[in-house]
Amino acid sequence: MSFGSAIGAIVSLKNNKRERRARVENHLNSSGAVTAIKSHRQPSPEELHLLKKRIIQEQDKRQRKIILITVAFFGGILGFLLYFLLWF
Repeated sequence: MSFGSAIGAIVSLKNNKRERRARVENHLNSSGAVTAIKSHRQPSPEELHLLKKRIIQEQDKRQRKIILITVAFFGGILGFLLYFLLWF
């Protein structure tokens, strides 16, 4: 049994690995651009609280959008089925 292709795949994945930034680093920049944090200071409790609030608001907005799309999709399907059941 040869594992040459598996080893090649593992080596390829290691070589093409991207650097991941923490979500906190992306949100702490006040200008809106995504840059790395230059200082190594710990964020203040107020900054952490604001960051937590902002992340929760973004998650709520995303969740509302998903729910709205899902309801519209299934409502359209239900309306389509009812149209054909009642009129034909």
